[in-house]
Amino acid sequence: MQTLFSRLTPLAFATLLIDVALGSASAQTRLPAQINLDNQRAATLTELTLTDAEGKAIGRITKPLTAGKKSVLKLSRGKGCDVTVVARFDDDGAVEENLDLCSEKVLRFTD
Repeated sequence: MQTLFSRLTPLAFATLLIDVALGSASAQTRLPAQINLDNQRAATLTELTLTDAEGKAIGRITKPLTAGKKSVLKLSRGKGCDVTVVARFDDDGAVEENLDLCSEKVLRFTD
């Protein structure tokens, strides 16, 4: 988690927080079918794309997620657990990060 916050783009007015999946002792080894989104920022999430290690888009929002709202994002099959998350907000905030979605349940964006 230490490198998660060190790679935010210069325009990053948002901090991406990840809630680690709690549950069984064994980590999930397959990409989940969906993840939860939680926009706790004051800005609207206008773009969100998740791509796998091969650059294939495995998830994207189809409409903006306004401030304070939650949503579920369905994922298509991808290669491996590591994905690149690119998020943009209507206040010019941006986040670009590599994550292991096999061990994450929630993408939470905060100011």
